[in-house]
Amino acid sequence: MHGLLDSGCVDRIVVAGPARHRAVGTPSAVETPADPRVHVVDTAEDDPLRAGLTATAAAADDVVLVHDPARPFVPAAVLRSAIDTVDTHVDVAVPVLPVADTVKVVDADGVVRGTRDRTHLRHVQSPLAFRAAALERALAPGARPTRPSCSPTRTCSAARSAPSPATRSACASPRRSTSPSSRPC
Repeated sequence: MHGLLDSGCVDRIVVAGPARHRAVGTPSAVETPADPRVHVVDTAEDDPLRAGLTATAAAADDVVLVHDPARPFVPAAVLRSAIDTVDTHVDVAVPVLPVADTVKVVDADGVVRGTRDRTHLRHVQSPLAFRAAALERALAPGARPTRPSCSPTRTCSAARSAPSPATRSACASPRRSTSPSSRPC
């Protein structure tokens, strides 16, 4: 969380989840810094994202970042790229990295049948950036996946299923340009 706070890109952080995840000494314990910009919200097991969004009290045009704690130490450049992408009048920005690994296509028996062209493949990164109103639409009943979750993959699925003018990738590499017109990712 210190990286997010020190990035200059966020004005508050809402940590939403069941209280048991903050129990001292547990493997999933969340340690929150003593900072007035950090708010902890106890939630039910099944809907931390909705509770977190409600706790932000975000205006419809505010940019909300949904971060997966499984991807710590995100560079400030990734945050800025995602925020800048939403600021260019799209509703959702998904930070991505080009796939560098060779990807094989296999059949049901595990026999390699080909090599996937990775030109258009990307690894989804975190945090995802949403215009608050778009995230509200994505979380509306009937628009979200059957099992609510705060994972980026499920959040991306919810965003795709909600009516939205645009979802755009944002470069996740801090070494790349963040201007929308020259984004190499």
